Amino acid sequence: MKFAIIGAGLMGGAIAQKLFENKIDVIAYNRTKSKLENLKTLGIKISDTPIEAIEQSEIIILMLADANAIKSVMINNEILEKLKNKVIVQMGTILPEESKEFQTIFTDKGAEYFEAPVLGSVPQILTETLIILFGGSKEQFQNYKNIFTSYSKDIYHIGEVGQAAAIKLAFNNLIASLIPSFSLSLGIVKKSNIDVNVFMEILRKSALYAPTFDSKLPMILSNDFSKANFPTKHLLKDGKLIEKYAAELNLNTKIINALNSVIEEALKSGFGENDYSSVYKVVSKE
Repeated sequence: MKFAIIGAGLMGGAIAQKLFENKIDVIAYNRTKSKLENLKTLGIKISDTPIEAIEQSEIIILMLADANAIKSVMINNEILEKLKNKVIVQMGTILPEESKEFQTIFTDKGAEYFEAPVLGSVPQILTETLIILFGGSKEQFQNYKNIFTSYSKDIYHIGEVGQAAAIKLAFNNLIASLIPSFSLSLGIVKKSNIDVNVFMEILRKSALYAPTFDSKLPMILSNDFSKANFPTKHLLKDGKLIEKYAAELNLNTKIINALNSVIEEALKSGFGENDYSSVYKVVSKE
């Protein structure tokens, strides 16, 4: 099979790299050309236009920032007329109704569509431990679950298109919740002159522990958030989607409203491109 990665930034670029390492034919396209330099150095084929990538592939992986980016790149007559008999895999974080809308648009043009948002980031792709959340028919799941094996061994069939998008928002709500809460706890510990190592030792032995705490702690303690696996601006984008979808489900959104306010403050403080653990700076006021 021949793959096109449309949106070869952090995540899409890592997926392209793993496909290439596994001797799979892959071509990459990204709107920001500078982000393709590393892939080009590795020997991965680079496309100047999305249509070129689509023409040279059978399976098209969309790893774009949001639904508007998908519409900007994919929804035009020239592209749509090239999609017959192609397989389109939407792997970004979007609303369930947006995914269903894309399913209608693309299948009307003779393409096959399913969603496969992920749990994990670049390190998980490179270590082949990414979790795939598959949204599509049972037949599609059986036919296409093996296309992810270059970077994932855990592929879950969540349900139909829209349901994988929904569970992805549920998981990202936890991403948005954990580090701000951890930051407040860490702020209490540090400003009370308590040894952080003692706090962490006790925390690791408790039911309150999450591995995310240890993965982000070095960034927080070193005050260096530059190596972003998940930039703060993307977390805010996802937080707004969670807020909207939760409201549609008639859920109380006060918690996510507050979290989004904290994340937005981190953006205004200049941490948009940094790792989302930079919210610690806003919470701790250091």
